Amino acid sequence: MSKLNVKKVIIFKHGVSYYILEGKIKGTNTFELEFKIDEMDDVLKSLFVLDTSEKGYISSISYD
Repeated sequence: MSKLNVKKVIIFKHGVSYYILEGKIKGTNTFELEFKIDEMDDVLKSLFVLDTSEKGYISSISYD
């Protein structure tokens, strides 16, 4: 499992926050993000994943 590091955190005055995580995922490795069940709706509406290497692709995103 790969590790993502927090690169930037922005907290708005109305309680909304914005996190930028960065890391290297090699081959078929995965990573996990953990959230409270009552936060999942907001997370799923706003999750954005980007491959900046231009060498690969994001094949799927799943959640339990």
